[in-house]
Amino acid sequence: MENGLILEYTLHPDGAHLVRALGETPCPALPDTLGGLPLVQIGDYAFSASQHKVLPKGEVHTAQIGTPPPAPQPLCGNFLQAVRLPQPLQVLGNAAFYNCRKLEQLSFGPQVRSVGSDLFTNCHQLTRFVMRAAPEAPTGLPPLLGALQTDLRLTFTPNGTVLAALRYPEYWEELEENAPAHIFNRGIHGQGYRYRQCFTRGVVDYTAYDRTFEVALAEEDPTMLAELAFDRLRWPVALTEEAREQYTAYLAGHAGLAAGRLIREEDDEGLQLLCSLSVFTVESLAQARQLAQQVAEGTLKPEDITEEMMSDHMYTAGQKDPDFILRPSGEKRLSNFMLWQAAYAELVEMDVLWPDFTRDDLDAAIMEFNRRSRRFGGL
Repeated sequence: MENGLILEYTLHPDGAHLVRALGETPCPALPDTLGGLPLVQIGDYAFSASQHKVLPKGEVHTAQIGTPPPAPQPLCGNFLQAVRLPQPLQVLGNAAFYNCRKLEQLSFGPQVRSVGSDLFTNCHQLTRFVMRAAPEAPTGLPPLLGALQTDLRLTFTPNGTVLAALRYPEYWEELEENAPAHIFNRGIHGQGYRYRQCFTRGVVDYTAYDRTFEVALAEEDPTMLAELAFDRLRWPVALTEEAREQYTAYLAGHAGLAAGRLIREEDDEGLQLLCSLSVFTVESLAQARQLAQQVAEGTLKPEDITEEMMSDHMYTAGQKDPDFILRPSGEKRLSNFMLWQAAYAELVEMDVLWPDFTRDDLDAAIMEFNRRSRRFGGL
């Protein structure tokens, strides 16, 4: 992010309040102080093209940061792409980013405690939050996450290095009228709301966050879930062994989906880590290479890679995934067999050796399968 800004602000007992910013960069980095005071508040409509709707309270001062361009333009609306907000920031005013339709990323310090209404209205491309704090520190994330209901990736980057990454899926609310009583019942769809509740006094509750994954399996997008699982394994802050096994098992059937973002971002370190988790079979690794080659040649867009496309590149393409897998000899492992296809298969282990396997043993295995209550990743 480059600077070369003209900032208009007012001074108050608690610190400086930003009124608006002008410059030529779509990715401004705001200073921590203005007028000798910490910059603690972003005013109402400060980065919105509708700034004229609000009159600032108090005398407006002007500060130059760096070397502003000869003809600076308001940094607002569709011009804005990313903003580094000041470290002492505590308050984000009403509609501060209203109609910033091309805004993709915001970077915060940990002290945000209050956000106004309509803060991110129509910010449809805002998909990344950067929190400049340690992953286990108290922050103002709960109100920030509550103000944005779309799919979001959050990274904890206190000193320029990512120490943790979390995904917060999209959710939406629905009101249904109970006509005779004229009472509206509120319904919430998607697990994004539950994920956003995983905090204790401003600190991420990683145990609650990881436990939500099992519920999310039933309704969330497999690509998002694969990326979430990989991020937790890559930066395992407060990751229990149970959660590690859960995420690794999911990636065993969806490693190619996690690889999609890594290929798109040319993240060689991430790809090496994904391979080291032993979630790729020889088949799925070859398949990922084939799709990566198509991306490199320009014949395939990374965002077009789907779970169905991954399946179509397997040697079992066109065949139904197995309902159950029989494991003889008393072994309780898959030995890297059909990991992708076996994601929702029921495993039946039997102590009988394969050369001694009889029709009666097969009947017993089928009876055991029929007693199972299949959940396909749900509860």
